[in-house]
Amino acid sequence: MLHSVINSQPSSPSPQNGAIHHKKVLPRDEDVKLSHIKQERMRSPVPDFAMSHFLNDEISYLYWFQDIEENLQLYPQFNPYFVLDKIPLSGYTLDYQDKVKKATAKCIENPDVNQYLNFQLYNSINQSLHYLVGDKTFIENFEAIKFHFHQTINPFYLMTLEHQLSFDLNNILKFLTDLDNLTKVYTLTFQRPPTNELKLEWIMRCLNHYSDISREIQLNWEQINKDPILIRRILTKYANSRMKLRKRI
Repeated sequence: MLHSVINSQPSSPSPQNGAIHHKKVLPRDEDVKLSHIKQERMRSPVPDFAMSHFLNDEISYLYWFQDIEENLQLYPQFNPYFVLDKIPLSGYTLDYQDKVKKATAKCIENPDVNQYLNFQLYNSINQSLHYLVGDKTFIENFEAIKFHFHQTINPFYLMTLEHQLSFDLNNILKFLTDLDNLTKVYTLTFQRPPTNELKLEWIMRCLNHYSDISREIQLNWEQINKDPILIRRILTKYANSRMKLRKRI
């Protein structure tokens, strides 16, 4: 697999579960292949565009893709090799297919860059996802990954996250992170952001046993929509109040 990328199949180390920011130490054979690619780049320089976020599940895909988008802002010369559009809900449109064809042509025209991007891609994904990529152009492998998560991040997955969302006053950061992930999954699934009413419903459902917090969020909902950080301040205020109460006891 990926013979055109690194001449033989890489032996990727197994990542720790959930270690999205885990930096892998390459085995010697992969280190040699990386050195070979660097030598190729010396003859035909390629800027240090990197896929540093590790992809191993649906949630990590959101951040993996976001990281690529942000890196492309730093290295816009790589934009022609990518199609960052979401796969249309109605299926592959002619416009979308045309963008993929143009990116494919770009990969074929520039084999060194194509090889480098394929190497970056292969080493940014979990070993369990290696079957999605093969001896193809970078854009074909990239699209295969997009299509896979386009299928798995769906309304049923969204419902699972909705049921799992819970609030613990002792772990506000987890609640806010889970809420943000739920918002991202909804946006990718339906290709539009959730309404403010739906987000309020998600929050209120988790605050059944915290009537004071629930009431304050409802009263300040308009301001929260303008400045989302306000909800964190409200939750932190109640968390600090509880800590002070415990110290007195």
